[in-house]
Amino acid sequence: MLGSPAPHASATTVVGLALMAVVTFACGVVPWTALARRWQALMPLTSMVAVALMEIDTVEVMPSVVLLGLFPALWLVFEFGRTGTALAVFSVAALQYVDYLRDPYLPATSVAWAQAVMPLMVAVSLCLGAQHVTERLREKGKVMAEQAALLESTLELAHDRLLLVQAILDSVDAAIVGYDEDGEVILENSSAHALAARAGARLTGPWDGRPLHFYCDDRATPVPEGQGVLSRAKAGEDVPSQTYWLGPPEDQVAVTLSARQMHRRNGDRLGAVVVGWDVTASLEAVRVREEFLTTVSHELRTPLTAIMGYQELITDELDPQDHRIGPMLAIAQRNAGVLLSRVSQLLQVSGADGPPIQPRPVDVAALVRDVVARHQGSASDAGIALTAEVHTPVTAHLDPDAWQQVVDHLVSNAIKYTPADGEIEVALECWDDALTLRVVDTGIGMSRAEQERAFEPFYRTTTARDRAIQGLGVGLSITRQIVEAHGGAVTLASLPDRGTGVTVRVPLRPSSV
Repeated sequence: MLGSPAPHASATTVVGLALMAVVTFACGVVPWTALARRWQALMPLTSMVAVALMEIDTVEVMPSVVLLGLFPALWLVFEFGRTGTALAVFSVAALQYVDYLRDPYLPATSVAWAQAVMPLMVAVSLCLGAQHVTERLREKGKVMAEQAALLESTLELAHDRLLLVQAILDSVDAAIVGYDEDGEVILENSSAHALAARAGARLTGPWDGRPLHFYCDDRATPVPEGQGVLSRAKAGEDVPSQTYWLGPPEDQVAVTLSARQMHRRNGDRLGAVVVGWDVTASLEAVRVREEFLTTVSHELRTPLTAIMGYQELITDELDPQDHRIGPMLAIAQRNAGVLLSRVSQLLQVSGADGPPIQPRPVDVAALVRDVVARHQGSASDAGIALTAEVHTPVTAHLDPDAWQQVVDHLVSNAIKYTPADGEIEVALECWDDALTLRVVDTGIGMSRAEQERAFEPFYRTTTARDRAIQGLGVGLSITRQIVEAHGGAVTLASLPDRGTGVTVRVPLRPSSV
């Protein structure tokens, strides 16, 4: 246009071009986004004025110059909402009819009217369509902003919970490691790192070549490859609690490890969690207790044996006509026998005096009747009805001394814990190559919590302690040892103030016989 002869390069055209150049330069220099929005609208409006000035003298030879007004018009629509849309429509209409300012006339035909109105209609439609798109974009932008804020809040909450979980894991006195389905560590605590370092292993990263110190119960045999808890857990197996020794021989700790698989709601495997507890102190306490029981029991049994021997000698030397010393000596002998029995029980429950079971054919029915007969006197003195349901001979391969001890423990326990006017029933049955012994009483019974601990060595119920019922709390423990040594099992069922029933079931002929 500048190179064309007049009037195309008129003053208004030059001013319009200059104004457009100024606006273009200002767009790159002035920080308009930092100004108020009404000042930002000055940019597209000024552009409209520049286009109008260029259009006045050039529209006849270059009608497309009007199209330059679409850019500032769309700018107004997209940036300033409905107010900008109104300004854009007004500006486009002004550009369309600015030529009438120089040469006003009205179209004479309908085609001329259509040619005059159609560009304006197209421009207005574009502005309105752009305004609609802008509102939709703003709504979606608002929704996306809300979702982004919610997502950020959720991520922040998840991060906080992860920190809380990690703090909890680090505060627990147990080693905890979580693995995903590929066997990669997804969570661990400081205790796990400490135990892994003691064993010469690493929770993350490749093995560094150091020797592994992961041993079985004997503290010397390395755990076979693939048989450890970690390997089995990664392979998708639930592993019950097992005790291992970690660390070099001169600095070992006992650790009880277990593993539990994790699954999603749809059943897909998520991974596994391995938990380890340092039980070194507990095992050491058990060892010290057993050594103490063994030492004390031996130290007591030796003088007791001598005392009972001298009591027998004194009995032999006594004058049968002396009715004063004889009864007192009998009481001393009976109590010495009770004390020796207690010492023997201590040795047996500690594992120091438990000879191997030596099964042989035994008439169990006769054995049970003999034991019940021996307890009839004490049951009668306590006002308890003791009965035995043993009708047929029952022969089994058992250790008679050990089996006699089982029956004796169960019957004596029933007598101790059954009040006067109570009943005790002893039954012996034989079914499917196994014999079953039941001892049922109507005594004080036990709660569910007490039943769970009834077979623990030295455990006594609160009622037994409150009523000062004599006993060491080892009868049921010894009974279970003997029954399991015969390949059998013992169960207990009880209700408080209703009574207790103990059932022993052993094979008639153990597999080892």
